[in-house]
Amino acid sequence: MKNIISFAKFMTFACLSLFAVSCQEDEEEEFVEVVETLPKTGEEGGHAYVDLGLPSGTKWAQYNVDAYSVVYNNRGFVDYDTIHLEDGTKKAVFRRKYAAEYHGRYFAWGEVSGSKASNVKDAELDASIGDKDLMRDYDPSWKGKRNSLYVELVKNKAEKPTYDWDYYQWGGAGDMIVKYNFREECGPIDKRETLESCDDAAHVNWGGKWRMPTREDIKELVDNCYWVYYYNYNGTKRTGFVAFKAKTDADKGVVVGRWQVKSSEYTLNDAHIFFRFSGCKYSGSNPGLGNEGTVWSSSINTVISTACYCLFMNDSQVMVSSCERFRGLPVRPVFNN
Repeated sequence: MKNIISFAKFMTFACLSLFAVSCQEDEEEEFVEVVETLPKTGEEGGHAYVDLGLPSGTKWAQYNVDAYSVVYNNRGFVDYDTIHLEDGTKKAVFRRKYAAEYHGRYFAWGEVSGSKASNVKDAELDASIGDKDLMRDYDPSWKGKRNSLYVELVKNKAEKPTYDWDYYQWGGAGDMIVKYNFREECGPIDKRETLESCDDAAHVNWGGKWRMPTREDIKELVDNCYWVYYYNYNGTKRTGFVAFKAKTDADKGVVVGRWQVKSSEYTLNDAHIFFRFSGCKYSGSNPGLGNEGTVWSSSINTVISTACYCLFMNDSQVMVSSCERFRGLPVRPVFNN
């Protein structure tokens, strides 16, 4: 009898051990979808776009404005191209890798220059994950220096020191608005409800047909794509939502949140764009980083005078929302033929 009990105890222990090992292996080998080449429809002005089959025919860029990292050569140094100028001098420029997993530059609404690293903390974060800024006017004598000096350059290149009303281009004293105002109590009314091209960060930085999406463009995207939360997009360890080109009418506007299971009909080989949870810039901080995603529209909120419309995402929602116009948000360009 003792032998039978001992054997039963042994078998119970063995089964529990195998179960524990099996669970551990499942956790370690959790599937992460990775494709070598992400799909794109074509390029406009040197930037990739994706046709998501939207009713208006609007094409969305594959990545945000200034969403790039530097490229390293096989020796581990920052790679660059040498540019020969008309005056006989030379200038070296870092090579860029554009990708949706990078934040890009943060813009206050209606401003055309922003910041990637507005303080030391952000610069150190960029350096640690490889999401680094790029010097446009680059000293060739600096080539080959490694990350420690590069971080110092990032810290010193921040164009916008903070994001609040006092540093906002179109903000006046108190809540007064210098441009794009429709409320008498906030200053002279100019009846501008959509950004002019000269104040459109997408158009100014990329040129050509590119522009910031309107509120209607964002609503169209929300209502006509199949949305899936990704905690590790394409193996980059970046979190956000993928907007897939819907394969059926029933899939349009569907949001598959963090704890839900997406349809097996959709993979990263299908037409899609990715929105990283980049948060926003507020004062000297970056609230929502890793937990929320926002992208500006070119449309003001006609109810709340100091706010403008944007795309907002968290782990279970994708919607048109509003944000205070002085905050820094990424910009995802669009264009129409």
